[in-house]
Formats: sequence, structure tokens, C-alpha cells
Amino acid sequence: MSREESGGYLAGMGLYHRARILALQGKKADAAKAYQELVVAQPGTAASRMALDRLSLLAAEGIRPPEIAPARPDGG
Repeated sequence: MSREESGGYLAGMGLYHRARILALQGKKADAAKAYQELVVAQPGTAASRMALDRLSLLAAEGIRPPEIAPARPDGG
């Protein structure tokens, strides 16, 4: 397990599944927002790539997440 975790696979997976469950509950706008937050928080991870796939499926249904500005280096 530690070998898998060192590869970074688990990074962001909790956030991904939280968003997935929101979508299953019919809260698709909330799910889109959660997927988008994951993409911003964990760029380049497996979870981020899967979230992007889910975002494209939601976009095909007409559901788009709000724009999330990346964190500014000065903290504001």
C-alpha cells in the first residue's frame, strides 16, 4: 500500500468520491463545483484527471461549475 501511495494515486481521491456521491444524489451542480475544486487543489493527479472526465460529462448535460480563481501567492 505504501508503494501505491508514494505514486500519488490516493491524492485527491476522497474529494473525487465526495463529488461522485453528490452527482449520484442528483446534486449535479454541487458535484460540478466539487470536481472543479479538486482539479484546482490537486492538479496533475489521477483524481484530477478523473474529475476532468466527469466535468466533461456534466458539461454535456449543460451543467458547468462556477469559475474558481487559483489561490494568490500573497494569500489575498
